[in-house]
Amino acid sequence: MNKNELLEILHSSQHETDTYDFKERWENTNSELLKDILSFTNTTHHHDCYLIYGINDGKDVIGITDTDKNRKNQQNISDFLQSLNFANSSIPKVLVNTLELENKLVDILTIKDSDQVSFYLMRTQHSHSIMPHYHKYKLITLMKILVKRLPYQFFLQIGLFLIVVHILTEMRKLHRLLSIWLMG
Repeated sequence: MNKNELLEILHSSQHETDTYDFKERWENTNSELLKDILSFTNTTHHHDCYLIYGINDGKDVIGITDTDKNRKNQQNISDFLQSLNFANSSIPKVLVNTLELENKLVDILTIKDSDQVSFYLMRTQHSHSIMPHYHKYKLITLMKILVKRLPYQFFLQIGLFLIVVHILTEMRKLHRLLSIWLMG
């Protein structure tokens, strides 16, 4: 995003959309930052998305200071995302740039559009400390998208399919236990 695009957004009648979000300052924790990034990477449209730091919800330019201990640069965010255990090794692509507006600094975190939706973390012993409840959040988000787009009958078929899979899985476990018991 360049300065003209940002000014266009600031002068538009829309406040926040599914492609950009204003933040007065950077998130206090990496888990909050990750939640914001993943919220935009897992949208259904095909556009780059933006977290715009240094502008409040009223579209007033507050600015970001160099002394903000939570402020991130490209390397900080890249290293953080690389350190996480993403499913399918699909890591969101992000860019950080800084613009000057009204003699104040505004940071823009661009979350690049990707065909590799959906991005999510694999469960590990460390994922609990990084993103508590994220898997539940991810499932709820996915269900909301599906409910909007698919007919009711589809969910009945999926429900029946999941019940059959569960029964077959339990039968395999029982078969394995019986085999071990009879052989042993």
